[in-house]
Amino acid sequence: MKKENRTTAIWVCRVLVHVGIAGIVSGLLMIGYFLYKGNFTTLNSSFEASQGFYDAYDTMMTWAEDAIWIKNNVAPNGTIEEDRLMAVDFTADNGNTLTLHYRLGDINRWYMKGVTIFDDPYADYVQLMKEKADTQEAADQAEAGAQATDGAAAEVQGTDGTDEAASGSDAEATDASSEAESYTWLEEEYAPQEYGSLLEAALNNELTVSETSQLNRIVRDFIEDTGDRVSQFYQRKDQLDPANTNFRYFAQDEDGGIYTNMEGISTIEDAEDAVINQADMMFYCWNMSNGAQQYNFPEGSFHESAEGEMWRRNWLSRTDQGDDWAVVTAVDTTYSAEDIFSLARKELDSERPLFVVGVVFLAVGGLMYLICFLYLTATTGWQPEGDRYRLYFIDRVNTEVSIVLFGVLALILLWGDYLAIILAEGLLYRPGDIASAAVVISGAAVASNLGLMGGWLSLVRRLKAGLLWKNSLCRKLCLFIKACWQERTITLRTGLCYVGFLIAHFFVYHVMDSFWLLLVLDIAVGVFLLWRAIQEQRVNQGIRRITAGEVDYKIDTTHLRGDYRTEAEAVNHIGEGLSNAVEKSLKNERLKTDLITNVSHDIKTPLTSIINYVDLLKRENIQDEKVRGYIDVLDKKSQRLKNLTEDLVEASKISSGNIKLEFMPIDFVQLIWQTNGEFEEKFAARGLNLVCSIPEGSIYVMADGRRLWRVVENLYNNTAKYALQDSRVYADLKADEEQVVFSLKNISEQPLNISADELTERFVRGDVSRTTEGSGLGLSIAQNLTTLQKGKFEIYLDGDLFRVTLTFPRVKADSSEKTEEAVSQENGENQEVIMDAGEKDAH
Repeated sequence: MKKENRTTAIWVCRVLVHVGIAGIVSGLLMIGYFLYKGNFTTLNSSFEASQGFYDAYDTMMTWAEDAIWIKNNVAPNGTIEEDRLMAVDFTADNGNTLTLHYRLGDINRWYMKGVTIFDDPYADYVQLMKEKADTQEAADQAEAGAQATDGAAAEVQGTDGTDEAASGSDAEATDASSEAESYTWLEEEYAPQEYGSLLEAALNNELTVSETSQLNRIVRDFIEDTGDRVSQFYQRKDQLDPANTNFRYFAQDEDGGIYTNMEGISTIEDAEDAVINQADMMFYCWNMSNGAQQYNFPEGSFHESAEGEMWRRNWLSRTDQGDDWAVVTAVDTTYSAEDIFSLARKELDSERPLFVVGVVFLAVGGLMYLICFLYLTATTGWQPEGDRYRLYFIDRVNTEVSIVLFGVLALILLWGDYLAIILAEGLLYRPGDIASAAVVISGAAVASNLGLMGGWLSLVRRLKAGLLWKNSLCRKLCLFIKACWQERTITLRTGLCYVGFLIAHFFVYHVMDSFWLLLVLDIAVGVFLLWRAIQEQRVNQGIRRITAGEVDYKIDTTHLRGDYRTEAEAVNHIGEGLSNAVEKSLKNERLKTDLITNVSHDIKTPLTSIINYVDLLKRENIQDEKVRGYIDVLDKKSQRLKNLTEDLVEASKISSGNIKLEFMPIDFVQLIWQTNGEFEEKFAARGLNLVCSIPEGSIYVMADGRRLWRVVENLYNNTAKYALQDSRVYADLKADEEQVVFSLKNISEQPLNISADELTERFVRGDVSRTTEGSGLGLSIAQNLTTLQKGKFEIYLDGDLFRVTLTFPRVKADSSEKTEEAVSQENGENQEVIMDAGEKDAH
């Protein structure tokens, strides 16, 4: 039970160690996400002191700045004026300023369609200006203007305006043009009010290539910035509506202009009073003319830091209405409106438990991982049975190879973790998806832990089993060097021969430069190696034949030389020794068999007389109960001694091969039914219920009828003696096209605490008392007789269950009509096999 509990604990830890790593990763992800959002300082403070409030306030300030800019530049009356002209200024390198005007409607439509800009070679700039020119005079001006660039054209054009590359090769012209300055030009959807195109404006103002490109980029930025602000007009108007936001602002520029979303407020003083006197308002007021500030933000908030100064500067740059501003901003902390403040507050409320859950996951997962890691490290390699450590295939791989394999696996898994982080990064923008991100990254971490843990446990098992160094390539290299040193005579000789071959090879190839001589040298070395291989093969063949039992075999040493001749002679001497030992063993076995046979015959004569006289005594009418008891004991013991003597003679004959088998087709079904009838009384005496499962009809096997009967009789006798009293005995006979299988199984009366092989040894009877009947030879004789009749004898033990199985080749029904000559011939062949089997058994 303890072993089963330990096995269960190991499997549980194998699962929990990965659950622990998943908990650690999930906890770190949740804590990291919370810290990334800047909310650590607000665990026990209000939303107004959080990063979320700061970000929302920053966003609302930007929207207010956009609204002020839009009112001043785009929609002073609350609607977009499409005919309003918007100016863009460009200052050339010579200090001249070029001002271009675009209609606001054209800018908006151009922005909505998309702004496209290109980079073309310098030569296209000249051609493009020519194509854009309306008159020949303008085209001439375009070419002249191209010559007046900032020097980039000098690499392509001559000083007189002609193409010098035309007098050279086309390749030179191509190289020159590839080094020309790139020209950036804007795909114009609408032209400025003053010119037909930007090219025309550049031409008329004698701009260089780089200046023209810069002008195109400035116009591009102007279109995108203005279009973006115009597109935000209605959006900002709705976002800053007091009914839709908790943010309030009132701003007054240096000219007295008012910008606000506070209803009923007309002066800066009224705005300050309104927010300061309202308890639920978080306000921030500043006057840029005198630097005065009023606020009720938490200590350490942005208004005291560099961010507050940055906001004030951004206000000036984005509103573009002078420097003397008075601004009042406030946030209604009741958050009655659904805006970014209320959403940020809800997000913070949902993220605060995330930190606590992350800490719990980290603590529990870390503790679980540590405990399971230590337990698996301590128990890895343990197995329920035996004292040796359980090793897997990877543990038997060379140490250095396994290190490289696990290193490559670790790199692959770490790369997978990186990809998982990239995949999960997109899920971290919303708090609701933090669970999905945790699943993705935890899954990758579990996969990595699976591989790395496998490598670690393999290393521990190697250490426990002593294989870390023993199974390393470095050790094998050291052993190789050691072996070379110990056998330095042969290794030195072989090494010198190899070095000599390399020197000769190098000399012939590099010095004499003779291919044919090199070929002769290589052929000679090849023949030498083949001859050595032939000698080695002859020695190995002799060893294999002697090992297979041909102890009289001699290796021919006539054509062997050197060490191979010495080895062959040694092997021949070993064969002679084995032959003598076998001959002596056979002689001893024959003497033992003869002794058993002679003694058995000598015992049988007086034993027969004892049995006869006991039988005569039993017929006398003896009234003394004690004497009658003595006679019964004499009868039982004499019968037992008779059976033992017969078994000894039978075993002796089998061992010596002095047994003749008469093979003929035997009906196995009839034999089993006959045996059942013979043992019906014996089984009934011990309360054994025989349950038979035998098919109808005849099933034939080729065997000696008397010897097959002896096999089955021994099995039934064994069952009658040792089966549990008042139990069932199962006799099953099955047959297919190829073989016949008979099995007999029962529950043993005594525990079977020995192996199945030991039961078939001579004089073995398990734990049964020596007072019980039996010689311990029955199963041994049955097994040997089965084998001699080309059958298979198998015993199966499972606790107290005993089962014996006989398997014989099946004989077809028409085989029973074989002629006597065919049967006689087969008996002769089988007799030779039996004699051989007897000799082998004697060995």
